[in-house]
Amino acid sequence: MLVAELLIQALAVYIIMSGKFAFKTVSRVLIGALGLLFLLSLFHLILNPTEANLFGNIFRLQGTILFWHLLVLTLIAQSLYFRLNSRYIYLCSFIAVLIGGLIYGSNANGRWIGSLGEPNAFGAIIILMFPFVFLGARSIWIRTIALIGASGVIYFSQSRSALIAFCLQLLFMILVKIFQGRQLLASIVCLFLLVCSLSLPILEREYFLRTNTDPFAFRFEDRAEIWKVAVNAGLNSPIYGTGLESIQLQIKETAQKMNANVQYQTIDSAHNLLLDIWIWGGSIGLILLITLIILTFKNLITKKLTLEATVFIGLLSVMSFNPTTVSVLAGFWWIIGRSFSKNIE
Repeated sequence: MLVAELLIQALAVYIIMSGKFAFKTVSRVLIGALGLLFLLSLFHLILNPTEANLFGNIFRLQGTILFWHLLVLTLIAQSLYFRLNSRYIYLCSFIAVLIGGLIYGSNANGRWIGSLGEPNAFGAIIILMFPFVFLGARSIWIRTIALIGASGVIYFSQSRSALIAFCLQLLFMILVKIFQGRQLLASIVCLFLLVCSLSLPILEREYFLRTNTDPFAFRFEDRAEIWKVAVNAGLNSPIYGTGLESIQLQIKETAQKMNANVQYQTIDSAHNLLLDIWIWGGSIGLILLITLIILTFKNLITKKLTLEATVFIGLLSVMSFNPTTVSVLAGFWWIIGRSFSKNIE
């Protein structure tokens, strides 16, 4: 987290000092949305000025300070061109992550964890990197390496959220070709399928409850139950939420009221981006984030940014099922800011 914050600070100083950034060129809609999110998080920090709220819990370290840095990254992303000229830089980075998976091996459940230490996080970072390697090169060999590498990580990490995201990324690229570059239709199809995929944890839970006959084979928690508890937890403060570091406490207390099994587990995320912000930011935060997501898709489609759109679909997919890492959050917010840029290289 600290490294990410220092990098964002360095980028901000560089862009401002080099004269590449000017407020008059920034989208007023973006400034307004980011400003409201900042004020919302500041409001909660003033109400609950704790160390955890400021820096996050000891597991994720994703508190208010990091959130403010991500807002700054979104703002300067319009002047920050992230796509590198050399395709081999992406390839080398991609291979380095794959090697990290081999070195760090698997956890107690036999799932690859990579250098990030968690299977789903390992799958998510591959989803972030894959389009840059695949679309950044025309060489069939580099694209083959990207496909095999991403497939291998998803298989060995057993990350179902990464599998869904990977399939949607591939489908999006195929549909863009079929529809002759018309990203709107491709985006609608992929987003529809993403929404449909959200029913999978619910269907899986129902199937388990109906078919399980072993009294010792029960679940303390699963995504369907976490989502149900999270929806109810957001109702505790439906207008402006309860703050960034309240998610774990809100889920715990709501699960106890509902007598849900997740009360016996340490759950510090709703395992869904929108539900997380529903708890900490209420209706205000939720509306702001959904608005930014819609406008991001609109901008990416209008400007025909296939690479960025492919990354965004993948990240939105993995973040719909799991908590995420700082690197994935940075990629998500960078693309939002990048989509508002008036000068696309």
